[in-house]
Amino acid sequence: MPKIQLQCSEPQGIAISNLYFALLFISMIFLVACGSEMPQGDEEGMSENEVPPAFGDALSTNESLKDILHHPDILQRSERVSQFLQRANADQLEDIKAEFMVAPLDQGDIEYALFASWWARFDPEGAYLFADHEIRMEQPRVLTAVMRTWAQKDPEGLMSSDLFTSATSQMPSFRGSIADSVVAGWFASGKPGLAEFVLSQSDAETQQMALKAWIRMKILRDGGRAAFEWTQSLPYHADIKRHLLASGMAILAHQNPQLCIEWLETARENGINVGTFVPRIASGWGHHDPQAAIDWVLDFPNSAERFRAIRRISKRWVRRDPQGMLDWVETKHDAINKTEIDILRYQALRAIITRNQYRDLDWLDLLDRGGNNEDDNQRDAVTMYILQRFYVADQTAAEAWIEANPLGLNQVVLDRAHLLDDKSRKEMEVALGRALQ
Repeated sequence: MPKIQLQCSEPQGIAISNLYFALLFISMIFLVACGSEMPQGDEEGMSENEVPPAFGDALSTNESLKDILHHPDILQRSERVSQFLQRANADQLEDIKAEFMVAPLDQGDIEYALFASWWARFDPEGAYLFADHEIRMEQPRVLTAVMRTWAQKDPEGLMSSDLFTSATSQMPSFRGSIADSVVAGWFASGKPGLAEFVLSQSDAETQQMALKAWIRMKILRDGGRAAFEWTQSLPYHADIKRHLLASGMAILAHQNPQLCIEWLETARENGINVGTFVPRIASGWGHHDPQAAIDWVLDFPNSAERFRAIRRISKRWVRRDPQGMLDWVETKHDAINKTEIDILRYQALRAIITRNQYRDLDWLDLLDRGGNNEDDNQRDAVTMYILQRFYVADQTAAEAWIEANPLGLNQVVLDRAHLLDDKSRKEMEVALGRALQ
C-alpha cells in the first residue's frame, strides 16, 4: 500500500446528522468489489462540474487511503472512500483494515459503515465479528450496514447464523433497525423467503418496521401505484395489508399526496379501517406544502384523527414558516374550532420570537395577536410568554404597555411580566448581545 506522510494538522470535526443515512444509502449503491490490483484512479482531482469541498483541498481520485481518511471534509472523504473500495478486492483486506484502524475518525462514522459493507460482500461473518468487537466500529449503524449487505448476498446464511440471533437478543432496542436493514438487503437480492421473515416477527414494533421497509423498497422499485395495488393483492391478514398501505402512504405523501388521497378513498370504499391514514398523509404532505395539506384536512369533520393531522402539519409548518402559519390562522376563524386556532396561534407566535432571536420584533403586534386567543387560559399563556420576553428586550416599552393594559389582561399576568426564568433570560441576553456566551 502506498505510504504518504500524515498531515500535520488535525482534521476538522464535521457534524453528521440525517446526512449519514442518505450518504450511506447512496454510497452503498456504488460499492462493488472488483479488480485485483491496488486501486488506482485518474490523475485529475475534480471534474469541471464537481463542487469543491467546503473544508480542505480537493482530493484526486488516486489518493492513498491514508490521505483520504485524513481529509477534513466528510462529503469528499466518504465519496473517495467509496471510490477506493469500489476498486479494491478481498486481497487488500488486511492493508485496508490497518488504515481504518489508525484513521482519525469518530466512533461509528460513515466510513466505517462503508468499509464494513465492502468487507461483508465477500466475508459477512468476519465483517460482523470485527465490527462487533472493534470499539470504533461497534455501533448499530455499522452492524446493520453489514446485515444489509449480508442479507443481499446470502439471506439464508444470515438467518441461519448465530450472530443474527445474538444481535436481535442483545440489542432489543435496535431490533426495528435490524429488521429494516435485513428487509432492504433481502428485497434487493430478489431471493425468496422475505415474506416469511417479515411475517415471522413476533414483536409488533419490529414487524411494523419490517413492513415499512418492505413497502418502501416496493415503492422505490415499482412506483407508488403499483406498490399500493400490490398491498391489496397479498394473501395475508387484513391488518398486515392495512399496515403496508398506511406505511406506503406516509412515505409517498412527500412526493405524491394526490395518489395517497385517491387510495384513501379506495381503501374506505373497500371497508379498510383508515383511522390513521389522514394524519399520515397530512404529515408527509405538510413537509412540503403545509397550507395545501391543512386546507385538505379541514374538509373532514371534527374528530380526533382530524386534530392529530392538524397538529402534525403545524409542527412542520411552524418550523419552516411561522409567520405564514400565523397569517393563515388569522383567516380561518370559521373553518377550524377555537381550541385548535388558539393552539396554532400560540405555536406560531412562540416560533416567530425564537426564530428571530428576540430581535427586530413588533412586540405590540405580537401581543395583539396573542390577545386574539378566545380561551382565557390560552390567552393568558401566550400573552405572558410574549410579555416576559418583551420586558427583557425593552423594559421601558413593556412597562408602558403594562400600565395601559390595552388587552385588559388579568393582573396575575401583568405581575409576572418581569419573572422570566433565569435560563430563558440568559438565553435572551446572549442573543441580544448583552452577555458573553
